[in-house]
Amino acid sequence: MEGYHTWCASMTRGRDGRCHLYASAWPVETSFDGWVTDSTIVHAVSESPFGPFEFCDVALGRQEADVWDRDVTHNPTVIEAAGKWYLYYMGNRGNGEFWNHRNNQRIGVAVADRPEGPFERTGEPVLPPGMKGAWDDLLTSNPSCAQAPDGRFVLVYKAVSSKGDAPFHGPVKHGVAFSLSPTGPFEKHPEPIFESQGTFFPGEDPFLWSQDGKLFCILKDNGRNYSPHERALVLFSSCDGINWAPEENPVVTTRKIAHTDGSQTEYDRLERPQLSFENGQPSVLHVAVKPERDSDECYSIHLPVEFESDHAGALANPNETP
Repeated sequence: MEGYHTWCASMTRGRDGRCHLYASAWPVETSFDGWVTDSTIVHAVSESPFGPFEFCDVALGRQEADVWDRDVTHNPTVIEAAGKWYLYYMGNRGNGEFWNHRNNQRIGVAVADRPEGPFERTGEPVLPPGMKGAWDDLLTSNPSCAQAPDGRFVLVYKAVSSKGDAPFHGPVKHGVAFSLSPTGPFEKHPEPIFESQGTFFPGEDPFLWSQDGKLFCILKDNGRNYSPHERALVLFSSCDGINWAPEENPVVTTRKIAHTDGSQTEYDRLERPQLSFENGQPSVLHVAVKPERDSDECYSIHLPVEFESDHAGALANPNETP
């Protein structure tokens, strides 16, 4: 989108077979950090999950009313359930200053009868921060929701504690919550998941789905907390949504991506993983990338993947996919 940064692509198929993509977008003049003060969620359409996608409309934008998600919508994740589409997102309101908006993040959900919209917000956050003193009492963000084999809806999220020094606070951890409905109410499991001992901010950007009677989650490693590769995307699995373990070969992809012409690009940032599916199988990995650390340039790339269901559900590394 000319004049805009784009990030956080999440895709679904409509009843017409077209690919509907939801992504975060904010004006380039606000810099890369404008995601926290000026982001909206846009909707684009393509015949192919690899694009090109054409902008259609703003799915979730700013609001005039002084509500909790007045200023920003970000981190879209879309799912289909029982004939409706549910768009989970991070929203906030603030005074225009980065940390004020960052520390007011909350998780919401909007509902539509079709992916073209319109999406109706549910009013209050679907997953607010915890009570004062809880490990998630400052903010909640990075939502990802899936329906578990037992029929419950499972929501994995990132949260920040208010215990650490301002303005960052922290530590930053992940949690899980459960509901009988995609719009909640969600009951939080009291303890964090994906723990990495002695690490203040081990990972972020979870993507959750159900496959072969289990739950799987791709997580961005913020260091080498879950594999030997720095800042790779790693794969966890769980039978109950509470007890998670990395797969035997956990690396979904490193930040080095192979192109069809034989060249490779190592991106400074490769995150916000989302999968789209064909015939119930993961087929495309959507990731947000920032090629250079000192540049504001950013966009999404879409990678073909293979799902190795005979090997405990490990995802094949897109770098090794022809």
